[in-house]
Amino acid sequence: MNRRRFIEATAWAGMALAAKCRSAWAGENGGRGMQYVMFSKSLREQTIEQMIESLKRVGADGVDLTVRPGHPVTPENAATELAPAAERIRAAGLVIPMVTAPTELTNAGVAFAEPLFGACGDAGVPLIKVGYWPAPTDRYWQAVDRMKADVESLARLGEKHAVKPLMHTHSGRYMALNAAALMHVLKGFDPARVGAYVDVGHLAICGEPPALAFAMTQDWLSAVAVKDLTRVRAADGKTSTPVVMVGEGFVDWGETAKWLVDHDFRGPLSFHSEFESPTMDQRLEQTGKEIAFVRHLERKCRA
Repeated sequence: MNRRRFIEATAWAGMALAAKCRSAWAGENGGRGMQYVMFSKSLREQTIEQMIESLKRVGADGVDLTVRPGHPVTPENAATELAPAAERIRAAGLVIPMVTAPTELTNAGVAFAEPLFGACGDAGVPLIKVGYWPAPTDRYWQAVDRMKADVESLARLGEKHAVKPLMHTHSGRYMALNAAALMHVLKGFDPARVGAYVDVGHLAICGEPPALAFAMTQDWLSAVAVKDLTRVRAADGKTSTPVVMVGEGFVDWGETAKWLVDHDFRGPLSFHSEFESPTMDQRLEQTGKEIAFVRHLERKCRA
């Protein structure tokens, strides 16, 4: 194949993947705007049926399904369990636009990478949140190049199975800790192949305004994590960044909602619900209040 035909073939493959991903998301989205989904990490003790009841109780549109050890669907059983779980979720009138993978999913060579991408494709789940890369203390740009090679390998898996890998912004000693750092990696990737998963709680800890982060990732923006964080200094001088209720931390929720509405964002909003609540009932009550709070902001922005 000559160079011109190779470029044409590559372009057509990219267009085909984009069309598949759009079709899969359209099926989940039902032509609507933002989808309010609950991250199921905090529901790990529940069966899929119990989870469905919890999602309805908090007023969610669906689920960001955690596929990790100890959950109903795991990397080991995803090939047989993910599609039936997705069917039951959809039969209950809910959506499942994304899956969150184990944090070690950082390249296509991970043992469960191919089966998990394949399971997502078979289940019609268009998005998968992948893992995290530790931040270096030396030779940063070499680390960026290594990470880009890893992401390229995941993007190829995504093309094969019509599933888009998402890179999550996570504060702390990680690559891509905010949108500015994330774009060192994503810049140059086709947004049809790899997406940005912007976490406004972690952005706030980094001091990055949400509108700036969204503007930087705009073409790649595929999902938004909903959580609020603050910073606490203990008596021994150590600091922590606990999750608090939306509106009680550092996130500018008015700016966040306005940007997403003004730019007609149509991806999932994943409510992380990572509260240190003593009971499941309390955690679900808090999540329901957060969903109601953000829906109220969305309505105000659309008024």
